Amino acid sequence: IYEEYATFFKGQGCEYFSIGFDEYTYRSGPEEKAPYMNVLNRFLNQKGLKVRMWSDGVTKSNASSIDKNIEIMYWFRNEEEAKNDAYASVPELQELGFKIVNANFYYLFFIPSSTSVTEESLSKTVNDIKNIWTLEKWKHNLDSTLESKDNILGAMVAVWGEDSATISSNVILKQTKDMYNAMYSKLK
Repeated sequence: IYEEYATFFKGQGCEYFSIGFDEYTYRSGPEEKAPYMNVLNRFLNQKGLKVRMWSDGVTKSNASSIDKNIEIMYWFRNEEEAKNDAYASVPELQELGFKIVNANFYYLFFIPSSTSVTEESLSKTVNDIKNIWTLEKWKHNLDSTLESKDNILGAMVAVWGEDSATISSNVILKQTKDMYNAMYSKLK
């Protein structure tokens, strides 16, 4: 499967390939996942692709054994996960030499659904990005900021469509564009 998609994406001019690892659990522990991450990374590197993955698979116990050229898209769903000491933090990943994309769940995720797509909710999201979020704010909406931007590549808006069947594609496009523009204006 990776061979097929690597060929397809590289043929489309893509530079990056996400291997996920946000929902890869099965019964293996963090130490058992790292070798597989590295195998996928090296295979895709040979195909001319840079590898990215979600931060869920990177823990304090396996971070040092993961290839450092894998770029980490860092997010967390809620305060409890953000406080969990098992996961490697952005400062720890910076110290290990990983390059990181800030994908702060609280500010930069858009999950369109019939309950989340209200004028008030959409407006609040964009205003929060404009007025509160910064590139250094990586941990949910908690008061935690990075001391340094070393190895921080930038940020991304993530849009998840699994609950969006009843939402107009025009609404999704407009909100995504508004969030992206608010985020981008803070990165200049």
